[in-house]
Amino acid sequence: PPPFFFSSRRRHTIYYSDWSADACSSELAIAAQLATLPAGPLERRLAHLFGGFYRMYGARPELARIYVQQLLAVPAEQSGPYDRATEGFVALVASMLATEGGLRAEVDLEVLAAAVFGLYVLDLAGFLRRPIPEPVALGALEERFTRLLRPLRGDGGRPGET
Repeated sequence: PPPFFFSSRRRHTIYYSDWSADACSSELAIAAQLATLPAGPLERRLAHLFGGFYRMYGARPELARIYVQQLLAVPAEQSGPYDRATEGFVALVASMLATEGGLRAEVDLEVLAAAVFGLYVLDLAGFLRRPIPEPVALGALEERFTRLLRPLRGDGGRPGET
């Protein structure tokens, strides 16, 4: 896909292709995390999956702050590649929730996957404002996922194991 251009009032400019030209590629981060998913509760596996983004953004936090800020406000005509990638990732999360979540039948997996992604975005914003060690950030994210999923489980709230 063609790179898309971002600019902000502070005259920061970056190109998506520049960000993704090296190990900071979202697709590479996702593939690496999928290849190393740990056994254990779904919440831990989800935190691990999102951990690739923390590693990617934590490697270049100054650029990541600008990139993430701009992604949230990119005009619709420029957001196609990001939107498609995000939709695919949220679908992956929904698939994990469906197969591993032990959730009640009435739970809307698409909405829940979007909520999981939203929690990640909130935590990522905090991580980029006040960098903390990645294991601490992922532990906090796992705990938030646990608190989100617990009341939606059909088994009394016990985390799913794989």
